[in-house]
Amino acid sequence: MNIVSGLVIKNEEWIIGKTLESLSVYCSTIIVLDDNSTDNTAKICKSFPKVKYLKYREHPEYKMEEGKKRIVLWNEIKQHNPDYVLLLDGDEIPTPSIVNFLNKIDTNVNCWRVRMINLWKDEKTYRVDKFKTSRGANINHDPFSE
Repeated sequence: MNIVSGLVIKNEEWIIGKTLESLSVYCSTIIVLDDNSTDNTAKICKSFPKVKYLKYREHPEYKMEEGKKRIVLWNEIKQHNPDYVLLLDGDEIPTPSIVNFLNKIDTNVNCWRVRMINLWKDEKTYRVDKFKTSRGANINHDPFSE
């Protein structure tokens, strides 16, 4: 199975190594589009054999250009002819259960939402979102609860 992951990142040296290490287990290719990091993000990304590192063009800091960056990333991903695409932020690490999920993947389904560990501020703190929607549904985004 050809799984290609895509990330748009900036100044993620604090966590990108762990993210790429996790993705390297099951992704054929990892496309990283770096929005002009000023830390060691580029060096870390380039140290992973499955990573194709791209640097986004210089642009004013106040212009986020999120849509334009996603188009650049998507155009690169398509060139790798993926069976599946996994889009993440640099601080999102899929939980270990993703390996079993991928091994048992239902090929009749073409889009999933999988559980992630959304790190917050540092690599030892993760975000948990618990709330009730306006229609009464309980939402629990705790990566370690079942």
